[in-house]
Amino acid sequence: MVQAYNPTRFSIPTWPAWAQMVVACFAGALAGGYISAKVAVSRSDESIRQQMEMRAIDRFVSLGGEVLRDGDKLSPVGMPALRGLGVYTIRSASDVRQAILYGGTLPGITQLHFAPFGVNRVGAGVTDGDVLRFANRNFKNVEYLDLSNCRIQDASVIQPMVDLKRLRLGNNPLTKNGVESLNLLDSVVELWIGWPDRTISPDSMYRSAELRKTLVKALTEMDKLQKVHLYDDIQLTQSEKAQLGELELVKAYMN
Repeated sequence: MVQAYNPTRFSIPTWPAWAQMVVACFAGALAGGYISAKVAVSRSDESIRQQMEMRAIDRFVSLGGEVLRDGDKLSPVGMPALRGLGVYTIRSASDVRQAILYGGTLPGITQLHFAPFGVNRVGAGVTDGDVLRFANRNFKNVEYLDLSNCRIQDASVIQPMVDLKRLRLGNNPLTKNGVESLNLLDSVVELWIGWPDRTISPDSMYRSAELRKTLVKALTEMDKLQKVHLYDDIQLTQSEKAQLGELELVKAYMN
């Protein structure tokens, strides 16, 4: 006679106590091994990321760059948390590109400083539109950008930085169309603008009423702009100030 199948016949609760203990120990060992292996892999990944960040920082600094720490905070992998990068002492455009390449691998960067150190002259820096386009591809969360004394001719190259809030653009060789393109920067809330270079001729376009009118019109078309730092060379008329409405106007100073 064939014995009917009993689904509880081989269930663990019906086994002897010693057998249940063996199964429990075996299962515990498996679980513990899995957890230990997972922790080991996690620590290994963390160590690899630390080494990669350290290598990127070393190479960035070796090119003349400066890393700006975010106080005493630490990153998720235990490295010093960074808020910004500065390339103001690098004198070669190719070296700036290399620095951008290494700096772009670092997490948490929201500030970029391109302004050359210790100068107050239009186009004194090496950062131009091509360099900035390269930076756009490597930094996606920039909120503060200092391009003072650089070689930007058209503000449209800044447009891809959609999180940008504060922009320093004094002493750049912006063309008339380049000034007009400021209205494309619809995320900027605070702007530094002007040409305080004392070597500029009084007959220069940058000293003309026409360019000033172009600038005022562009400022009124910047959707989120709230505060404008104007250098001494830009003396607005009462009519122009009225056109700017409730924008906060502040006297600007070079660093």
